[in-house]
Amino acid sequence: MALEIEFEEDDHPDAALPADDAEPDAPGVEAAAATEETGAEETAPEEAGTTRSRIDALLASPLPLSSSLLFQIGVLLTAFVVGASSVAGYQLGRAAPQNRAIVALHLAGGRTYLFSPAPVPRDATWSDTVERPVSLTVVNDGPDPLTVVDGTVTGPLVHADFALPAGGLDLAAGAIATVHATARVDCRAVFEPLFLTGGDPSSLDTVADFGVRTLDGRARHTRLTVDTASAAAVSGVCTLLSPPVRVGGADFSVLIGSDSYAVTVPASSGAPFPMSISTLQDSVNQWSVSGGLTARLADPFVILPAHGSANVVVDVTVTNCSAATRANDDEFGFFPLVFTEADGAAKAEEFTQQTPLVSRAAIGQACGGR
Repeated sequence: MALEIEFEEDDHPDAALPADDAEPDAPGVEAAAATEETGAEETAPEEAGTTRSRIDALLASPLPLSSSLLFQIGVLLTAFVVGASSVAGYQLGRAAPQNRAIVALHLAGGRTYLFSPAPVPRDATWSDTVERPVSLTVVNDGPDPLTVVDGTVTGPLVHADFALPAGGLDLAAGAIATVHATARVDCRAVFEPLFLTGGDPSSLDTVADFGVRTLDGRARHTRLTVDTASAAAVSGVCTLLSPPVRVGGADFSVLIGSDSYAVTVPASSGAPFPMSISTLQDSVNQWSVSGGLTARLADPFVILPAHGSANVVVDVTVTNCSAATRANDDEFGFFPLVFTEADGAAKAEEFTQQTPLVSRAAIGQACGGR
């Protein structure tokens, strides 16, 4: 019969085994017994190990840590969004008055700048400055309404003040309106600005200036170019003006000498300036070569006074009887008399009037049987 003895592994191999002969009342034994019986707090080393294991378990568990982190991130994001919204709202609030101050008054489409081309009555006193109704159509392209409080059109040939209501013309966003004025058109200077620009075509521009009141109550100004040629816009007015010079019926003299006669034409002027009188050399040449008649002014220095009258005398000499007897005024064109402004203007105005030149009686007497 064999005896087997089994030893358990000691967790604390360094601890000393109690002696077999230790007394029960030994201080160490009694303390151990007391501790075992009462479960006193001397088991602190065991509790320390347990707490450490719990912390390790807590760190190993993702749920508690993630929930806390997500909560903190959520708080930060909320604060950021609220702050950004506040800043955006503040900036929008600051920009709002500026948006209300936008002026976007433009020309409407189509023919927006129009003159009334009504001619001056024949019996009216002639003037090189005339008045015509003018209209301009504009559109409010801005995001907010505005009020047009005044407006003018100015250029080298025209000036006008638009007629607006006493409190101004209200234009809603997108609204179109036509404003009207009585424009003063300077027909005397229709071509003169072309010589005074110094190579800068912008000096020919006709512009409309408007005073406006925006939604914020502030007064502002805007300028629109309504005509870049100026002369083109008023030419329809000025070309319909009656010329200031008028000539009466021609009076033919009897034959003077053997081959000459005189044509006398009464002329009157409604212009406020004096005019000199001349002929066109091309016309003189044509009549001499093809018409058999040589024509010249009896007085090359004759002046037609302002708002006055004078007799213009043309001396005619028959130089070719064959051509002269066949000549007629319709074939060669009536003989032109040129009336030119004589007051020293930079660009003188010219007005042309025509007179007949053929006298059948005088030509017949001059040519006789030839």
